[in-house]
Amino acid sequence: VGLLTITPDFDNDTERAQAYVSWKPTTIITDTKEIDGNWTFEFAVSQISGEPIVVDEKVTTDGVTVHLKEITLTDVSVNIAYQQLVEPSLLEEWEAVEAELIASDNLGNVYKVPYNGGSTDGSARTREDFNWTATLGGLNPEATSLTFYPFAMVSRFNTETNEGESIKLEFDAIEIDLIKQSYKIVKNPTIPKLPE
Repeated sequence: VGLLTITPDFDNDTERAQAYVSWKPTTIITDTKEIDGNWTFEFAVSQISGEPIVVDEKVTTDGVTVHLKEITLTDVSVNIAYQQLVEPSLLEEWEAVEAELIASDNLGNVYKVPYNGGSTDGSARTREDFNWTATLGGLNPEATSLTFYPFAMVSRFNTETNEGESIKLEFDAIEIDLIKQSYKIVKNPTIPKLPE
């Protein structure tokens, strides 16, 4: 979920309500291994029922801004569009910036929010200004709010020690009310720990 986007060519609007997927890979590749097998996946995905929740909120710490743009709720995932903006002066001392998210719901569940990829567009002021998409899977269906905790790893290579150096920046959180589709800033939050 969130790794592949396909836009099917439907003949009419009735067919658009639900897409049936039949997938038969011979290999599944993970971060650590490749698993051969006779795999078969068949499932139906309903059309996204609502419009994205437009957030358009920015939080800033030490020369890095995380701009949460919008979230889209589906039957199987929460898709997030966000942006990192980096002050040019920060890159005089550091080489790379990577903004990420952790989330928690109002029930106390904590979620990893891996990003799917990023790109830089023509409006970028620096080489580290990226637009990211990320996917949160397995949201508890009883959750009524979701809080995103942005953080960024800022890094560089030290030529004197031949080792990498990095610091972690933390930001104010953004709490989304999934029912009212509203949001608010949570000042100085404690970032929750991901489950082991």
